[in-house]
Amino acid sequence: MKKPLSLIFSVLPHIAAIAVMVACFMLAGWQFDRAEEKRALLGHWDNAPAAGLEQAEDHFSPYAKIHAHGRFDAQRQILLDNQVRNGQAGVHVFTPFVPAGQSRIWLVNRGWHALPSRHGSLPHVDVPGTMWKSSGAWQSRRAPGFSWARFRRWIPGSGPT
Repeated sequence: MKKPLSLIFSVLPHIAAIAVMVACFMLAGWQFDRAEEKRALLGHWDNAPAAGLEQAEDHFSPYAKIHAHGRFDAQRQILLDNQVRNGQAGVHVFTPFVPAGQSRIWLVNRGWHALPSRHGSLPHVDVPGTMWKSSGAWQSRRAPGFSWARFRRWIPGSGPT
């Protein structure tokens, strides 16, 4: 007659193997769902309409291809420090852009710029002083950091009182 303890040790590995297989199948399904989301996102990106900056901000569709003609404000520029790319320290360069015929100013991310030294001062980044034609993709503002309001909706009973 088999002891109950030896029966548990003979069945337990099979149960664990089945649990691992179920988890793998669930993760595979999740990966396929993520791939479909990525395809849809790329489809939206490829089929985004073209727009000009003369339209109001709330009329831009996500990933709209924006075309603008104007000038960058060389007197004002924001360098976002402590940005690392491939182990190289650098800054993101944000420059105000004034479209031709408009008074509204748009903040444009002109990209990442490497720092020559981690201990030196911030670099001087040239700003084109003449009229400039530019194009890019629209990206809505995102609230920085953690938002307790967005998190609260997932906590049961944390709604308005």
